[in-house]
Amino acid sequence: MTHGHLIGVTGIPGSGKSYFARSARECGKTAIATPDPKELSFYAKDIALFCDLDWRPHLNEWKATALTELLAWLAARDKDDTQYIVVDPFSEVSDLAFHEVLKVHATNDPREVEYGRAYTAHDQQIKAVITELRRLTVHGKTVICTFHGKMRELEGAGDAKKKKAMTGEMEWAFEEQMLPAMNSGIRQSIHSAFNLWLFTKPVGFGPGQKFFVTAQPDAVRPAKHSVVFKEGANIAMIPNTVRALLDLIQQPESPTRGLLPQGASK
Repeated sequence: MTHGHLIGVTGIPGSGKSYFARSARECGKTAIATPDPKELSFYAKDIALFCDLDWRPHLNEWKATALTELLAWLAARDKDDTQYIVVDPFSEVSDLAFHEVLKVHATNDPREVEYGRAYTAHDQQIKAVITELRRLTVHGKTVICTFHGKMRELEGAGDAKKKKAMTGEMEWAFEEQMLPAMNSGIRQSIHSAFNLWLFTKPVGFGPGQKFFVTAQPDAVRPAKHSVVFKEGANIAMIPNTVRALLDLIQQPESPTRGLLPQGASK
């Protein structure tokens, strides 16, 4: 059995995230899930929509089923011959998680739920989705999740440096990093669940613009990976396709899932 990969790709709009995800079709049978209706025309076929169309707070309608349906869809992929699973964009799964939590309170504002329980419940829902994604990788499937990227100051993270403010005066500020746009502080740690956390890296402008992804961290993009890249691989500028990425990775050994070799004793 071949072990799969759990891949996160973060970037600003128009930087090639969905093109990267769609390129999985060139590698094998691919199933795609989206919470965003506008992605339907981009992928055109073999895509499942999970969107709470009846979540209408302005009409006091609080129906939310999409997250539960997405979890069931992921569980079904564990039993079919799909090789690649795409969730594009995962950022909006965060909205579905909040819908699931807030519907019982008939509110669209998590601050109205006491003691921050809406946020902790949201994070538990996101962790449930991650659990399903990890199950798929253990069974040999590669999972690709895209995230909208957003620059956000991480107060207390990194070293503070003096920068020129809009007034022209120097002031202390922390470095900014690009984090996935999500509805809770889980955005700062969700990358730890992925064995490849990439960022889109477009180069140039106009008709000559080229698109890459990078696994090389820098001051702005906290990329990470727990895979072994082949010797000489340029992980800072990887062509923006799943095939190009996988061609640079050494295939890991199959997991044993805690089983002892035949004849061995505990």
